[in-house]
Amino acid sequence: MYDTALSEIYGTCLGNQAGYQFSNNRITIQSSHLLDNRSMKPHRHFRGQLLYLALGSIVVLVENRFYSVYSENYIWIPPGMEHKTFSLARSEVHSLYIDKEVGKSFPPIPFISKASPLFVQLLDRLTFLTHFTDGEVAMINSLESLLLMEVDGGNTIDVGLPLPKDKRLLNLCNQLFDDPSFDKTIEDLLKNIPISYRHAIRLFKQQTGIDFGKWRVLLRLHVAVSLLMSGYSVTRVSNEVGYSSPSGFSAAFKNEFGISPREFVNNRNFDVNKLFKGRFPQYVQTLAIQ
Repeated sequence: MYDTALSEIYGTCLGNQAGYQFSNNRITIQSSHLLDNRSMKPHRHFRGQLLYLALGSIVVLVENRFYSVYSENYIWIPPGMEHKTFSLARSEVHSLYIDKEVGKSFPPIPFISKASPLFVQLLDRLTFLTHFTDGEVAMINSLESLLLMEVDGGNTIDVGLPLPKDKRLLNLCNQLFDDPSFDKTIEDLLKNIPISYRHAIRLFKQQTGIDFGKWRVLLRLHVAVSLLMSGYSVTRVSNEVGYSSPSGFSAAFKNEFGISPREFVNNRNFDVNKLFKGRFPQYVQTLAIQ
């Protein structure tokens, strides 16, 4: 379903990493337009990456976690963590590569948070100054300091859908990432994977803390939230994530989140944080201990 082709505004993401990764500046900024249904190969950054989504929606796989990121939110990816990005809709993305020493003040695990209006204004101003002017060093330093203060690692929206560490099960998950609407049963998915059904079910629950069936529903709903936030209709989202009818999708959405997709879309003041907050408390506690 996905694939990330970048139409760069400033620089290139993979072809000119040195300029972004090894700059003397505390923060370097790269802005991109992403096409829908595209994917980027797994890669790592020397610096931490704060990926802010101005428009659209993307999915990010960071090591053993799955994150759905939508407009006006950002995801923090610590230095050295392998990650892969999928675009769900045409998106405008701003990557802030943050010096490793500066990034030490952020949590050591990925997180998603909503960008404050001040964060957005500071980012716009910094992007202009760093790409179109020479000098202005004092102002840039001040704006960077203010922007870093606006990064809120304590008010996270989503700690990610956990993934199994077993490579065979991860292969199973990858089939669903490539197409969440995939309607085959787990038995069908396991046909080409060297693991028995019972062992796969038991191991999946052991490594993620979630039954496979529940995990699959949550994957679809994670993707659905991003697509709804990107302006897709309920009917189209229902088809994209594999439900046979909009009513079936609406029932699953409301059963999980306590609000229907249409109510979610129509209520502009709804706190998206409520959808995912506290979904995996046991998993979050495990991460905090590591």
